[in-house]
Amino acid sequence: MYKVIWLAKFRQDKSREEVLEWWRGHHAELARATPGMLRYVQSHWTQALDPVTQLPTGEPPVWDGHAEHWFADRESYERAMASPEWAATQVDGPNGFERTLLGAELEETVISWHPMDDSRDSI
Repeated sequence: MYKVIWLAKFRQDKSREEVLEWWRGHHAELARATPGMLRYVQSHWTQALDPVTQLPTGEPPVWDGHAEHWFADRESYERAMASPEWAATQVDGPNGFERTLLGAELEETVISWHPMDDSRDSI
């Protein structure tokens, strides 16, 4: 499995609700069409955590969210990044994101994974 992540900062000239609606809707549909992508998860950050207590502070976090994308392998990822579907996703990005996203390739080490069904459906 090959996994990448992008940290997102929302445009300041739009409300959080407006950007979330775009990201969950139109932008998500563009990204979903990327060939070879096995999983696409958006995480919308809501509150910063206190550095001492690790509890939510009520303050906004530095980033507004992140997107995780899974592929079978790096070759599948590279083909996806060269696709017209991904190009359309990139062209659409400035409609909601403030600047170029900060992305990284990940090496995931699962420490704990409970096989529970959390009853979520994909959109």
